[in-house]
Parts: sequence; structure tokens; C-alpha cells
Amino acid sequence: MIQREHELLTSEVKNLIKFRIPIDSINFIDIKYDMNLTIIEGKVLSAVLGVSSAQVCPICLAKPSSFNTLSNSFFFLENRLKYGINPLHAWIRCLEFCLHLSYRVGIEKWQARGPVLKVAVETRKRKIQKDWIKKMGLRVDFRKTNGSGPSYDENTARCAFSDPETFSEILGVEKRLVQDLGTILIALNCQFSINKIKFQEFCTSLANWYVLKYKWFYMPVSVHKILIHVGDIIGASILPLGMLGEDAGESLNKYYKRDRLHHSTKTTRTLTMTDMFNRAMDTSDPKLSTASLASREKSRKRKALPFVIIFVFMLYFYIA
Repeated sequence: MIQREHELLTSEVKNLIKFRIPIDSINFIDIKYDMNLTIIEGKVLSAVLGVSSAQVCPICLAKPSSFNTLSNSFFFLENRLKYGINPLHAWIRCLEFCLHLSYRVGIEKWQARGPVLKVAVETRKRKIQKDWIKKMGLRVDFRKTNGSGPSYDENTARCAFSDPETFSEILGVEKRLVQDLGTILIALNCQFSINKIKFQEFCTSLANWYVLKYKWFYMPVSVHKILIHVGDIIGASILPLGMLGEDAGESLNKYYKRDRLHHSTKTTRTLTMTDMFNRAMDTSDPKLSTASLASREKSRKRKALPFVIIFVFMLYFYIA
């Protein structure tokens, strides 16, 4: 179904005609469209590219067993770099990576097979969950009461990575891993241009250190994609990766729930979805969506970028 929808969308994009704006009787401006699927999840990307498993890197087709063998050269096709890197969901993926690594620190195995190892991992998990609540006031990796998923989101991940010392102490992992991952995630979500060479050197340095320290735990495909291919992805992107994130779409989820509850017909599911879609189309109108933009920008809280991002990754940007 995903491949069929992708083919349909691709054909529609190809059939788009350029938009012409006349200036006078002679001169005009032509606008052409260059559209890329950057706001899709990893599993959807694997299906679009025809990758057999979500654990296989969709860019270089490497398997998890080879992710920690950095001496190998990871070959990739240029057309696989245009799908971005999902900077917002990268927070959750990196948090999960740190959690699963910490659960297995005691056994030092990628997979816990057998009742003895499973009990050891589960015992350590319960201890870490209690420490999360006690030291940071966060409920992490509990199942929600409605069974919809884990009890953490992007905000939980940001809060955890904002205090790398406490975070690493709770997990029992090296502070550098948590601190450098937090720096990388902030840079990915930054809407300024990033020096891809400097940034890739930083990611490669962390990857080399991680392999020496935790070679027994294969990094997941999302982390491999960031540490190994991020420089090439930045080079293939027409905009900073932070501008191609899922922030705008994710921020509308609360409005969709409100509109479904208070502004939709409940007779049939079709009418419910139709009302929600029509209301979303109305609120997306530029005049309506920018009505209170100035006041929203003033009330928006912004944090300063870390030193390493401003003076290392963005050095050429400020000099220019």
C-alpha cells in the first residue's frame, strides 16, 4: 500500500506545471517545484525504497551486524539521501538507544536470550525506571494505560539530554555518549545552515569512540544513519535539516483531537473525517494561520544554542 501511494504521489508531482507570475506584458517569473518526501518515518522509508527489513539501513543497505565495523566502507546511492533524517523523531530514537544499551550493560550482549539473561535485563530496567522518577521526575519506558505506546516523547528526550551528567549516572553509561548525542540532536533540529564537514567529523569521532567502548551492542539503524550518513544527507538537502522536520505536523495533533471532539459530525466515520479535513483546510489558510503570528513569536521560548554548534558547526556561517 505504501509503495502504491508513493507511486501515485510521484506521478502527481511529475505532472505539476510551473506557476507563472506576469510582471508586465513582456517579463514574467516562473516557479518550478522540487518536492521530496522528508516527513516520513523510518519504516515508511524502508517500504518506499524496497528494503526488506526496518533494521537494515535504507541508505547503504548495511545490516546491524556490520554497523559497528567502521573499517568497512558504506556505499550508498545518491537518490537515497533526499528523504532527510526526521530530526524531531531522532530525539526518541536516540533516547531508546541509550535506554536499551543501559539495560544490557550488565550482560554486555546485544540480545538477551534465555531466562537468566532476560531476568537480569528486566531487573536492571526496573531499577533504572525508579531512578528516573527519583532523580529527574520522569516516567520513562512504562507502557501507557491505554496501550498506545511507551510513556515518553520528544519533550521527555529533550529533558533527559539537557542534563547529561544525571542522565548518564542513571543509565550507567559514559557521559560522553549522552552529551555528544544531545549536541548532535540539537544541531539536527537547528534551522541554521550547518557545516557538513565539521559536523560529520564530530559524528564520526563519536562513532569511533562508541565502537571501542560498546562494540558488543550494535547501534540501531537510526543512530547509524545519523553518525555515518549525516554529512551526505546535509549536502543533498536544499534546506537545513531542522526546516524539514516534523515539528509543524506534530504540533497540530492536539488541534485534530479537539476538532474531532467538538467540531465534527459523529454520525459516521466518513463524515467525521470530512469535517476534520475541511476544518484543517480552513485553519491552514495563510491569512488565518498568520493572524496572531507576531504575538505567538514573542511568547515562544527559545534556548541558546550550545557553544560547539555556534563556533564549530556554524563557524563558516558567521564569518560570511
